[in-house]
Order: sequence, then structure tokens, then C-alpha cells
Amino acid sequence: DVDMSDKFRMFDILDVDMGGELSADELVTGLMQLRGDVSKGDIVAIMLKVRHLTYAIDEIQQTLKDFCPSVLQEFRSWKPTL
Repeated sequence: DVDMSDKFRMFDILDVDMGGELSADELVTGLMQLRGDVSKGDIVAIMLKVRHLTYAIDEIQQTLKDFCPSVLQEFRSWKPTL
């Protein structure tokens, strides 16, 4: 079961593209995926997404290192809130 009491966290989970808005597709797809148990496929999909994001962040860091060292320093000190 999903705890729906934290509406802001649920919004962030469903807002896949992090655009600050929920499209009808994001809403329907997200809610459909919240049903049932977590499958091995779900875990693999998440691991692949994390790997892709890690690669993308590494590429951004390299670009910043090459072109904007001061921005890279700020980027490294940034702590995301979950």
C-alpha cells in the first residue's frame, strides 16, 4: 500500500520529468505502477535509470570541470533534498 498522506512526496514521485506539473500520462502511468508488489523488473528498471543518471551527471561534471571550474565547485557542494 502507498501512504497518500504526504501529497507533496506523491507528486514528486509521479512527476517523472520533474517539470513541476503532472501530465495526464504521468498521472495515469504513475498510479498504475503503484499497484501491486515490486517486481524484479521494477528493481532492474530503477537500477538502469540510476546508472543512466550517474553517467549523465559524470558527463556534466566533466564539462563543468573543463569549462567552468567555479560552477563545478558549487555543484559538488550541492546536497539534494529527498
